[in-house]
Amino acid sequence: MRAETRSVVFLGLVYLLLFAGRTVIIPIIPPYARGLGATEAQIGAIVGAFGLARVIFDLPIGAVIQGYGPRRVMVLSVMVVMLASLLGATAPSLIILFAARLIEGAGMSLFFIGGLTLVASLTKTERRGRLMSIPSSMVELGTLLGPALGGIAAEYYDLTAPFYLYIFLAVVSLPFILILLRQDVAKQKPEARSSLGLFKKLLLNRDLVTVNLATFAVFVARFGVLYTGVPLLAYDNLGVSKAALGGMLAIASVASFSLLFPVGYLSDRLGRKPFMMMALGLTALSTVLVARATDATMLFFVLILYGITIGLTGPTPAWFIDVAPPELRGGAMGMYRFFNDLGQTVGPFLVGGLIELTRGAVVVPLPFDAAAIILLFMAILVSRARDPVAELRRQRKKQP
Repeated sequence: MRAETRSVVFLGLVYLLLFAGRTVIIPIIPPYARGLGATEAQIGAIVGAFGLARVIFDLPIGAVIQGYGPRRVMVLSVMVVMLASLLGATAPSLIILFAARLIEGAGMSLFFIGGLTLVASLTKTERRGRLMSIPSSMVELGTLLGPALGGIAAEYYDLTAPFYLYIFLAVVSLPFILILLRQDVAKQKPEARSSLGLFKKLLLNRDLVTVNLATFAVFVARFGVLYTGVPLLAYDNLGVSKAALGGMLAIASVASFSLLFPVGYLSDRLGRKPFMMMALGLTALSTVLVARATDATMLFFVLILYGITIGLTGPTPAWFIDVAPPELRGGAMGMYRFFNDLGQTVGPFLVGGLIELTRGAVVVPLPFDAAAIILLFMAILVSRARDPVAELRRQRKKQP
């Protein structure tokens, strides 16, 4: 096994542990907050605090990594996550629990941006797609395993047990960062440490902005349509049970997980752009179809199609790294995560708000169709972006 592959595999294990930990507390946050006297709106704020923190901190963290390198930042991120979990487990009030969620969001932002920057430093363009699919796959696997582990821990112990399990998983991840991930990127120039100045410099790069906007649209659709609109439609229009919808979404996740590595491998040969364009087009199609599902069976098959589209977006981080200037990669990763997290934050508000404005007794297709139009527009925009892997492939074909 090559040194770069071995390092990325170990990084993937860290992703698996931390994302299992991140999702292990998801099933218990509503009842835990309710036990502290939270209303439904306050529960929503506590759940959303995680994403809010990431939107706030992504760009400054990118600047920090730009100046200090990702490995030390990743070690710090695990310590921050452990502190947040301990604070959450012992929270005496809603304010402390809200603060714990904010701190956790900041810690995971540190980790994710540091991890992306480290992968960028370890990989070369011609192998980046398949190697980056390893941590992406581990994220999906951790996201699948976490809620089940959290539910079991809460069922057999109490509602604080998932927080302590999160701490345990974070502790287990530390040796992989401290011992096995020894390669690091060089520190960057001091002037790159200003987050505002760095952001302005990155915004002048048309290809970076284009890939970011496409990623933003994908995450608006995923968190707005799949995680907000689909449950409302399934429950109100089709009478699907919560258990049945959970099973459908799990199977959709398996479909996306199974595609991540093969799509990453193919993107190293064919380029990143074709897969993003297919993902945007198929996401638009599945968004239109899901709004017109007439029964649970049709919904099930459309959700599998949706899972496939998520798998097709796997090479997107590799594409972003391909077009990012090497000397600005730390800041560029912060910018990439900012648009990701902004999409995750805006999507539920946008789609949920449109549904509230347009619905009658049932959910109507208009909010879904609006999301589909945005996705198709982004597909057209992406078609004009550079694809360095495809360019390299064309150059090699021209060589005698």
